[in-house]
Amino acid sequence: MKPLPQITVAQADGLSIGLHAEIRDLCARAYGEQIDHLLATFVNPTHVLASLEGALVSHALWVTRWLQQAERLPLRSAYVEMVATDPTYQKRGLATAVMSRLANEIAQYDLGALCPARPDVYSRLGWDF
Repeated sequence: MKPLPQITVAQADGLSIGLHAEIRDLCARAYGEQIDHLLATFVNPTHVLASLEGALVSHALWVTRWLQQAERLPLRSAYVEMVATDPTYQKRGLATAVMSRLANEIAQYDLGALCPARPDVYSRLGWDF
C-alpha cells in the first residue's frame, strides 16, 4: 500500500530556514531552473506542503491580492503560485492533493486565481478559465 501524503499549511514566517531551502530546491527541480528570485517576491505567502515519509514532495503557495475589474469593487483574491511536484513523484496525485487542500483553505476569499502554463490540468480540478 502506498503511503498517504501528509498535507500541511503554513505561513512563510513560521517556516524554518531548512524548510524554506527545501521548498526552494523542490521548486527548482520541478521547474528545471533556480527560482530563488521569484520566491523572494511573494509578500506573506501561505504554503501548502505535501510530504511523504518526511520528504517534501509537492508544494503550492498563495498570496493575497486585490483584483478589480473596471468600476467594480475590488475582490480579495488568493493568488496561487509555485505549484510544483518533485519530478520523481509526479503523476501520483500529489499536486491534486495540494490543490484540493489549497482550495479548501481559500474558501473565505472572494476569488481564487492563478495563471497556469497548462490550464487543462487545473480545469479538471474545477478551476475556470
